[in-house]
Amino acid sequence: MHKSDYSRLPLEPIAPLRRVPPTARPKKSRTPGPSLAERAIPLGVSTLAAASPRWAARAALALWQTPRRHERPARELEVDGRAKQERVKTPAGEVATYAWDPGPVLPWEQRQDRGPVLLVHGWEGRASQLGAFVDPLRQAGFRPIGLDAPAHGRSDGRTLDLLQFMAAIQAVARHHGPLAGIVAHSFGGAASVGAVSHGLGAVPLVLIGSAGRLEPGVEGFTKMIGLGHDGRAAFRALLESRYGVDLWERYDLGRANRAADVPALLIHDLDDPEVPFTEATRMAAIWPAARLIATAGLGHRRILRDPPVIEESINFLLGQPTSGRTLAA
Repeated sequence: MHKSDYSRLPLEPIAPLRRVPPTARPKKSRTPGPSLAERAIPLGVSTLAAASPRWAARAALALWQTPRRHERPARELEVDGRAKQERVKTPAGEVATYAWDPGPVLPWEQRQDRGPVLLVHGWEGRASQLGAFVDPLRQAGFRPIGLDAPAHGRSDGRTLDLLQFMAAIQAVARHHGPLAGIVAHSFGGAASVGAVSHGLGAVPLVLIGSAGRLEPGVEGFTKMIGLGHDGRAAFRALLESRYGVDLWERYDLGRANRAADVPALLIHDLDDPEVPFTEATRMAAIWPAARLIATAGLGHRRILRDPPVIEESINFLLGQPTSGRTLAA
């Protein structure tokens, strides 16, 4: 199907891929609790806020923009090792990129090279988090391309904001493009929509567990680190002074006029503890060319390894109909 034919696909929300009964859900793995330093952050920030909301806001901004780097688990190392690795220059320094060829075409196959699909991770993630997409994309004829965002994985930098992430996506797209699509997770979804809206054009988007606006994340973050009312107001004012007072409307991604014609598939879990499902339904309701798939029991990250999620994503990029039923209330 030609890209322009996306406009003729049904745009209504789509039924859950699967619902996982509570008794069948896997037990959550035990993860280390917050370190002593992490537990002390809310106390320190709230103490600073009592003395000076402005200085507390500056400290909060430094925390907001400084991601932690995490080790790749064993399941990611294998796919990571099969990639051709390069470094691409961006305004925030060089970023690591990973390219997987589409694989050999047997004589009886009619597979075509459908072009590169960019895999974009979320906050404190890395390219290999979307490694489960690599082989299915290759088998469909796409060339998967991953990147570690600035200050993430093997890339340069210590801090990252949305504008830098957007610029990095655009730089990698220019290096490897033109893109046939983007599959993005969480904060990477926001950055991808911004990059598309500001120059990449109508690249089909698969957004998994992504938020459509800044305000919920800002509100949750400032409360988590212990900012009171005055400190939160100072933090918002600091963001507005750096990025413009209209940043809340400008990065309300579902309302962005320039994103209105971009075909998008939104996949979100009903039980996502980090980005509420209501963010996905809100974005789907106001984005003319977006459709929604709901899952249950997959949370915020396991959804990236779910075979039905991957299958639906690739069908969308191929221009094939997805499940097409109305989301149950």
